Amino acid sequence: MVFFSFEDCVTSSFIPIKPFNDIKEHQPTVEVEEFVQESTKYSRPYRVYKNQIYIYPKHLKYDSQKHFNKARNITVCIEFKSSDEEGAKPLKRIYGKPGGPLFTTAAYTAVLHHSQNPDFYDEVKIELPTQLHKKHHILFSFYHVTCDINAKANAKKKEALETPVGYAWLPLLKDAQLASQEHNVPVASSLPPNYLSLQEPASGKQIGCDVKWVDSGKPLFKVSTFVVSTVNTQDPYLNNFFCQCQEREKDFSQPPTSNFISSCKNLLRIEKIHVIMNFLPIVLNQLFWVLVQNSDDEVTTAVTRVLTNIVAKCHEEQLDNCINSYVTYVFRTKSFEERTIHEELAKNMTGLLKLNDQVTVKQVLKHSWFFFAVILKSMAQYLVDTKKTKVSRTQRFPESFQTELDTLMMVMADHVLWKYKESLEETRNANYSTARFLKRCFTFMDRGFVFKMVNNYISMFGTGDSKNFLSFLFQDIPEYTLTNEFCRKHFLIGVLLREVGFALQEDQDIRHLALAVLKNLMAKHSFDDRYAEPAKQAQIANLYMPLYGMLLDNMPRIYMKDMFLFNINTSNQGSRDDLSTTGGFQNQTAMKHANSVDTSFSKDVLNSIAAFSSIAISAANHADSRASLASLESNPSTNEKNSERTDTCEKITRPLSLIGSTLRFDKLDQAETRSLLMCFLHIMKTISEDALISYWLRAPFSEITDFFSILE
Repeated sequence: MVFFSFEDCVTSSFIPIKPFNDIKEHQPTVEVEEFVQESTKYSRPYRVYKNQIYIYPKHLKYDSQKHFNKARNITVCIEFKSSDEEGAKPLKRIYGKPGGPLFTTAAYTAVLHHSQNPDFYDEVKIELPTQLHKKHHILFSFYHVTCDINAKANAKKKEALETPVGYAWLPLLKDAQLASQEHNVPVASSLPPNYLSLQEPASGKQIGCDVKWVDSGKPLFKVSTFVVSTVNTQDPYLNNFFCQCQEREKDFSQPPTSNFISSCKNLLRIEKIHVIMNFLPIVLNQLFWVLVQNSDDEVTTAVTRVLTNIVAKCHEEQLDNCINSYVTYVFRTKSFEERTIHEELAKNMTGLLKLNDQVTVKQVLKHSWFFFAVILKSMAQYLVDTKKTKVSRTQRFPESFQTELDTLMMVMADHVLWKYKESLEETRNANYSTARFLKRCFTFMDRGFVFKMVNNYISMFGTGDSKNFLSFLFQDIPEYTLTNEFCRKHFLIGVLLREVGFALQEDQDIRHLALAVLKNLMAKHSFDDRYAEPAKQAQIANLYMPLYGMLLDNMPRIYMKDMFLFNINTSNQGSRDDLSTTGGFQNQTAMKHANSVDTSFSKDVLNSIAAFSSIAISAANHADSRASLASLESNPSTNEKNSERTDTCEKITRPLSLIGSTLRFDKLDQAETRSLLMCFLHIMKTISEDALISYWLRAPFSEITDFFSILE
């Protein structure tokens, strides 16, 4: 293969390509326009300006005409005009031929000698103006060319070199739209003023001056056009949508017209995505603009359905990268009379999810990532535009937006809950997208409100649900990372540990998934550069200390494989190896209490989650722990009320485990055991000495015995 290096190149539109030097020494190299096949495979959003039309004269049938004595050696003169007034000059927008000027006002076809039905094979390229109107047209002038001039002939009888033998014209816009197509047009014997107002003979009507048509007005001239434009669309539905939007913006005081509403709905009738793909950024920008401009429910619902349909078709054609690029680099939020994109989109997503159209509902669930990404970016840009980045989080967004967002989260959770069996992929995507969205909301919104949404969403998941459904839950959890607010409230770590406890009472696949999430999240925190200091690692370890109680609860299920048997004794309790007997827990009251842990966050449950971390943090002089997770001293549990003091040390029973409503007695396999013990050993490795000493000083002897039995 031979590669050629060209310097001083220009595009097919004569736009210089950098580096472009002085062309006095070398003539520039012109790129040839590539006519790419109209298919999804080759379709990408337009990124450069092109606005040209190619004219291809094909055939003139003149063997039956009676108007002209001689019409055999025929050429066609092609001109581009913006007016049909008398004396109007052609526009200098026709690309010149090599060796001639860059642009010219007229182009001529080759002459086919002595043919009354000539075929033409010429190409004429015209640069179109950005704004087209109904007067822009192509004028074709036909000439008989004299090829045989007898020098001896009488000068009075000498024929002119070119004799006019007809005229034809072709308006560029038809129904306000450009089109690449073949045309058959009639030929007039003369060119009267205002000829564009004349109706074609086939219509049976003629307006204005008298005109004589060649051969009774039959369509004698065949010509084709090919439009290469990144400005003008050739799809009728898309073109009508843009035109109606232009009309709508002239007056917002009036309700939207039926034509405008129909133009929005008709975008759903575009079958081939490449039609929209070429103008994707423009189309999406216009749709979002229409969304905030109009309060009419019929319009906003139609626009949101179109957005869903576009994203779904792009996914089908593996063009998700184009949608991602739009959100990342192009999208810019807008507002109109207090209406914002993020609020309107949240509102209309909820509306679509409540429809009976199951196809649309599945599309919204499957591609919810797109809507959430747009909502998040709109929220961020809104804060910057309104200069609210320094404002208190509680005052950044109006209450109406928070209401819409809360409603959307509950509707999403409801669909995930009830549709995961029949729509596994769609609900999985929706659940994952919701998790990522809630994670990002912590950056922009009141975190208390976000915590509420997280709790409401996760509380929808119950321990009696199927394996596939529970796997969604653990898809959610690792999306949350530690923040200062997290360390103070311990909310999300409580969610994680609670759900891991529930998962250990489920099937093996769910157990593996839950432990993998826990282990991976701890590893992520361990290798996070932000928490590399030993003190920060120790604080993180404090937060995971409730895992100790969970490990004790599941000791009878630990994988042993002929190593040695555990014999863990606890005060006033029977052997843990026989939890099926009545001695498994301290008493039936305690058993009932442990088995009735609700999926919502009650005061007692939060107390149990925070037991060890509260003690450790208190010992490490972290006295600013929030009241929602107070120490056990302020909110004694049932077991604490029965505890006794020995040698001035307060006996503290370990926190009630979060193991769900049913107990399992099957053994954990080797991988599960390894994961649990690795997590616990990592906590022991990174926890501070002060926290351990504080725990040992306050814990009962049986707890300390259990602690070292696990380490053994």
